[in-house]
Amino acid sequence: TQSRSARTASRLKPGTPEFRSALRDALGGRGIGLLVLLIPGKDQVYGDLLAEPRPPGPAGGSQEVAKALADHGVPVLDLAPALRAAARDGLPARRYVYWRDDTHWNPRGVQLAAAELAGALADVKPEGVGADTAGVILSEGPYLGDEVNLIVDVGTNAEIVLGNRDQLLAASSP
Repeated sequence: TQSRSARTASRLKPGTPEFRSALRDALGGRGIGLLVLLIPGKDQVYGDLLAEPRPPGPAGGSQEVAKALADHGVPVLDLAPALRAAARDGLPARRYVYWRDDTHWNPRGVQLAAAELAGALADVKPEGVGADTAGVILSEGPYLGDEVNLIVDVGTNAEIVLGNRDQLLAASSP
């Protein structure tokens, strides 16, 4: 049976702050937290660094989105400031955060995003895997392919992640 907040979320338009708020409540009822990542486009990161600066594209309203979500009690991590800073600082040495001929992050961009997410989750006391393992999941991408992956993190506790694009399972020992 669905909870009341899950039924509410299913009736709302996906992508709206109200939907995410209802989703947060439905997940919270199951002990699962929600953090929305705002991921900028390449033009939003490099646009003002070009010889002829370009204004941000249509997704340039991430501050408005972040505010609307915050107004509904949904936590947000906007990756644009960190990616812009890394792009600006790395440009003279040609250390990019996106592939030069593509609109996707390169390994440096992925590592930066994973570090930002791990930092945002550092104070969260999850009952599942820790922020370091969440960062590894993001950087290694076991959820992207068909091949089954096993990731093992042995630190203060042991965490494992097993799966592929169809299903991802994670466990942690105290």
